[in-house]
Amino acid sequence: MIIQGGQRVVGHQLIAEQARFFPRRLGGEAAQQHQQRLRRGAVGLTSGEDALDHAPVQTDATFDGANKSDLLRGFERRAECSEGRCWERGTSQQRVQPGAPRILENGGDAAGRQAGQFDQCGVEHPTIISESGRAMVAHHSVLVFNVLGWSGFARFDVPATLSIGEREALPAPVLNLFDTFMGLNDQNFMEYYHDAQISKDAVLNLFSLGYCSLEQRSLAERLFYAICSKVLNIIRRMDYVPDEFEGLESMLSDTYFCNYSIFQSMPDSWAIDQLFPIMPIHQLEIEPTCRGILADITCDSDGKVDRFIDRRRVKSVLELHPYDGKDYFLATFLVGAYQEILGDLHNLLGDTNAVHVSVDETGRFTVDEVVEGDTVREVLQYVQFNADDLKRAMRKSVERALREQKLTIDESRVLLKFYENGLEGYTYLE
Repeated sequence: MIIQGGQRVVGHQLIAEQARFFPRRLGGEAAQQHQQRLRRGAVGLTSGEDALDHAPVQTDATFDGANKSDLLRGFERRAECSEGRCWERGTSQQRVQPGAPRILENGGDAAGRQAGQFDQCGVEHPTIISESGRAMVAHHSVLVFNVLGWSGFARFDVPATLSIGEREALPAPVLNLFDTFMGLNDQNFMEYYHDAQISKDAVLNLFSLGYCSLEQRSLAERLFYAICSKVLNIIRRMDYVPDEFEGLESMLSDTYFCNYSIFQSMPDSWAIDQLFPIMPIHQLEIEPTCRGILADITCDSDGKVDRFIDRRRVKSVLELHPYDGKDYFLATFLVGAYQEILGDLHNLLGDTNAVHVSVDETGRFTVDEVVEGDTVREVLQYVQFNADDLKRAMRKSVERALREQKLTIDESRVLLKFYENGLEGYTYLE
């Protein structure tokens, strides 16, 4: 968006926020040539990332009685916010992609306040230029990936009953956990939850001292998480959730293992805590009953997504469906800005397959092109390994194993075929 002399010259859905140019040009006792440059119509540049990530902050000055010092102070404060040194009260310190209407509204508000203050100070309106690449291109790309497996607390079984002999053999804290699990209801859930925490700590102490077996500790942990699951089902129906239960959803979340790399396809999620809209694109007619986080197939513990966009604040789990081993696809939206070009080869996971789709005026879509992602051979080439040399070395190893009768001829053929296919295949699981 370009605004010159108070008039919008070129406009599209971008932010027209304050320029970092202003504090440098207006600060303190500016030189005479800078003042003259302002009166001719200055040009300021706002970086797209800062323009998107921070809503305009109200200046301390009001329009009535505004003076030059108030104007300068307002611009300096806005510049601090664009550099990430201040935040709006009550908002999360996370980068969230705003929608186009909010962007346009923020831009108009910022430009309007600046125009009014310039009028009060008798300063000719400057030209404001905002470069907001993320807002322009983020929407054009969607990352689609499949779930490979999951793990979670909900699938741990607990006994329905205990015999007299079993009760006598269990340490008292483990028995207390079982009785707590059986007796928990809507009226006593808070008291019983506190009792379960005390009993769990007691079991861990007994285990450390050698008075509790590994099997008994395992049973105690399963009982504790089963109690927490019951409590979670109760508080989900409540209008107000006590603060002590806020971390329960996250603690009981499932982990969904997904066929992608955070570092290759969503690097901003790992590097700057960028929040992307993520949702399942399967089973949309079925209510999701599970709560989980996403983990990629890299070996890195940072290869996960455990913060998601909510209506008012960031949430720690995503609503998902139970995974039954069949195809289950998720999608991450707004990855069209910077993600593909910033992605790296962590664990040698290369570029993903890409499908170019266009939509005509009637709403019908057409697949224009399919671009295949990196093969293992190509990725190895990036890191100075020659696939042909690796195949020759593999053949020599197989031949040596044949001579030493460690492999049969059929086994050697299968192994070599598997190795050669792997070199020419996709870097992700197929």
